[in-house]
Amino acid sequence: QARWVVVGGASILDHSAYRGEFERRLLSYGADDQRAVVCTGVLSEAQITACYALADVVAAPSLREGFGLCALEALAAGVPLVASARAPFTEYLDADNAILVDPENTEELTAGLRRALSFDGRAERVQSGLLRARRFRWSNVAAEHQRLYEALLERGLREQLVEVREGRGRA
Repeated sequence: QARWVVVGGASILDHSAYRGEFERRLLSYGADDQRAVVCTGVLSEAQITACYALADVVAAPSLREGFGLCALEALAAGVPLVASARAPFTEYLDADNAILVDPENTEELTAGLRRALSFDGRAERVQSGLLRARRFRWSNVAAEHQRLYEALLERGLREQLVEVREGRGRA
């Protein structure tokens, strides 16, 4: 009775190779299994929010990922998350808020999904996920970027001043 809903499709990364492999493999399964997989394509923000509200678990077993915004969206929606145990996910997720798995190991991915669907530790992971997602609110991200840009600008100005003092740069 399970449904696998593949949301999205737009990316700055080229996923055409493994997307093609996914589609070829899906076609090799029976009609019932094919009907259990729904590929939505690109959705509006409201539609994506509705998908998270309906989800029992979000799986992000990506082989290549730019940042993995879907992982933070899942955490913010209070949905258990299974994600790749590789960057970028490992840069901001841990075992307290997500189940991290080898995305190329079918048994590990299956066990991770089963664990996420069980109630063992689920409430604690969801609560930790909500706290982690709050750290990445747009206002927090913008403030951190501003701090970093100001530090880089200040460092650049200091380096220019040193060059001027040493006669290597222009005033």
